[in-house]
Amino acid sequence: MTGCDTRHNDGMLRAAAQSIALTLALVLAACGGSGSQSAPTARLQSSSAQVYSGQRVTLSWSSDAADTCTASGAWSGAKAVRGSELVRPPLTHSVFGLSCTGSGGTVHTEVSVTVVIPKFSAVNLGMTGADGLNDAGGAAGWTGGLPEPAGAVVAHYAWTTGSAAPVPLPPVLPEPLASCQFGFWDVATCSSWALAINANQQVVVQLNCLTGNPCFPTQFLLFGAASVTPIPHLITATAINNVPQIVGAVPFGVSQHAAIESSGSFVDIGTLGGSESEALGVNDAGAVVGWANLPGDSTAHAFRYANGVMSDLGTLGGTRSVANAINTAGTVAGAADVTDGNSHAFVFNGEQLLDLGTLGGAQSQATGINDAGQVVGWSDVADPAVGPHAFLYSDGTMYDLNDYLTQTLGYPLSSGNHRINNAGQILVTACYQGAPHPDCQTFLLTPQVAP
Repeated sequence: MTGCDTRHNDGMLRAAAQSIALTLALVLAACGGSGSQSAPTARLQSSSAQVYSGQRVTLSWSSDAADTCTASGAWSGAKAVRGSELVRPPLTHSVFGLSCTGSGGTVHTEVSVTVVIPKFSAVNLGMTGADGLNDAGGAAGWTGGLPEPAGAVVAHYAWTTGSAAPVPLPPVLPEPLASCQFGFWDVATCSSWALAINANQQVVVQLNCLTGNPCFPTQFLLFGAASVTPIPHLITATAINNVPQIVGAVPFGVSQHAAIESSGSFVDIGTLGGSESEALGVNDAGAVVGWANLPGDSTAHAFRYANGVMSDLGTLGGTRSVANAINTAGTVAGAADVTDGNSHAFVFNGEQLLDLGTLGGAQSQATGINDAGQVVGWSDVADPAVGPHAFLYSDGTMYDLNDYLTQTLGYPLSSGNHRINNAGQILVTACYQGAPHPDCQTFLLTPQVAP
C-alpha cells in the first residue's frame, strides 16, 4: 500500500499559486496599473469672467471617477460631482475652487471672476435733501428756500419723486393740520419733510408748525395713494417697511425709547441699560436697528432688535457706535469708533463688525445697505480741505462715487443719509460749499450696466 507524499503536493500548490499571481500581475499591468482606479478629473467654468458689482454668475462643473466634490475659495460646502449654481462673487477678484475625490486620488481646479463698478448716470431730483428710497426708484425728501434775510421763517415742503404718490398736494386734512399748506412758496404756515417710503408708495411725513394760533406740535403722518393716517405715538420717525411698520422713538419720561409703530399701536423696544434709544432702520421681518445708551448714559452703542431681544453690536475698539440700516438677510450697516477715537463705517454680518475703512481720510459712516450687501455712505478723503465724499462699498472695496459718474455735476457727492435699493440705484446728496451760502441738491444715481 503506497502513502500520500504531502511535501510533493505542497510544492505543486505553491508553484500553481505563483503562476496565477504572475499572470494576474501581467494582466493588470496591461490594463494600466497595479489595482488602482483611474485618477479623477474635474472641470469648472463660469458663465462670465467679468461682471458688474452686484451681478451673479453661473458656475458649472463636472467630474469623472470622483465620489465627492468640495468647494473652496469664494464659495464653500459639499457639491455633487456635477451641477451648476448661481453665485455672487464676494470680492473684486474672486477665485472659486473645486476639489473632487475618488479612489484614484484628488484633483483640484479653479476659475476666477473679476468684479467691476459700473458708471452711474445722475438725475437731479429737485430736492435739497432726502432720506428715503424704494426699489422702484421713488424717493422721499424735501425742498425749500435758504434762510435769507437772516431771521426769516423758512419752510420746507415734503416731496417725492419717481413712482411715489405725490405729497405736495395731499387730501384735505383735519384740524389743526388743515391750516398747514403744502407746496405753496408764498404761504409758510408749516414745514414738512418726507422721511421714508416703501414699496407700496406709502410715505412717512413730518409736519412742524411755523405760524398759527394755536401752533400745533410736531406731527407724523403716513401718506398713502388716497389717504392720510396719523402716526400718533412716535416723536421721531426714521424708516418704514412694507408691512407697514414705522420705527423711530416714543417719549419715555423726559427721555425717549426706540419703538415700532403699526396700525395705531406701538412696541417700546427699550435700551441697552441707559435712558435713551432710537430706531433708525427696519426690514420686512421686523428686525430693527439703531442706537441705545449704555448704563450711566455716558455712551451709546449700535443695536439690533429681533424676536423680542435687543443685542449690543459693540464697537471697533472705541466707545460709540450706531446702526443706520438693515437688509432682508439681517446684515447691518452703520458706524463705530475705532481705537484712535475716529469713526469708521462698518457692516455687521451676524457675528462681528467688519471695518470698511475710509477713502483715505479719518472718518466714514455707512448709511444704507441693499439685499446684495452693497453699502453706501460717506467718508473723509486724504485732503481734509476737500470735505467728505459719498462712497459705494461693494465686493470688499470702497469706491468714491465721484469717480464713477457719466457726467459732470458741478457738485461733489458728499455726506448725507445716502440710500441704495435692490436695483443698485443710489440716493445721494451733493453740496457746493460756496459763497454766499452752501447749496445742496439730491441726485438719483442709476448704474449703466452694459448687456
